Amino acid sequence: MLDHARGGDDIFTAGGAGGSYTFYGDAGGEMSGDAVGGNDTFTGHGDSTNLAYGDALTMSGHAQGGDDILMGGNDLTAPSAVTFGNVLIGDAETIAGHAHGGNDTLISGTGNDDMFGDAKTILEQGCGGNDSFVFSSNNGHDRIEDFGQGVHGVTGLNWGTDHIDVSALGIHDFSELIISAFDPVTHESTITFGTGNDVVVHSQIALMQQNFVFAP
Repeated sequence: MLDHARGGDDIFTAGGAGGSYTFYGDAGGEMSGDAVGGNDTFTGHGDSTNLAYGDALTMSGHAQGGDDILMGGNDLTAPSAVTFGNVLIGDAETIAGHAHGGNDTLISGTGNDDMFGDAKTILEQGCGGNDSFVFSSNNGHDRIEDFGQGVHGVTGLNWGTDHIDVSALGIHDFSELIISAFDPVTHESTITFGTGNDVVVHSQIALMQQNFVFAP
């Protein structure tokens, strides 16, 4: 997608179990110039391998990602903690130039999900959007790779300002969360929701109350 191309608002649901599915919301290759992605929705299938990009493989120039919704598959059998059945990438593998990611929503399924709100790599003046990561009961062992908190002077400023939505778990306050100590070397901490249900969060700084969406 080049120049002033604009993507549509697409909906894709992965097929039967045992398959391997790759989804691009708008472009299977490059999205550049002033191209704009659509607001796309992907739903993975349980017991399959799902790789979903909200917009394109790469974004550059002044491309703008859409506000996409990516949902992991629901596995019938719980996979081991080191295996990811779903890789959900809100925008693209790489964001470069002055490209800007959309405000995406990544929803964990019952399988193990490896989630990037924006991209695996952000270069130059590229930046991500303000993304939401949504969890409920029986979500498996997940990872958030690029949790942005809008903190200046800290690696990851270009990740935007993201939120972790735990409202479906009935969690009303930060004090109800079980979060391991923030590791200043790896920039990771683990939120444990219950047995077999946790998420490792790679963030800028230690997680705080304002990083979450709670139940009313």
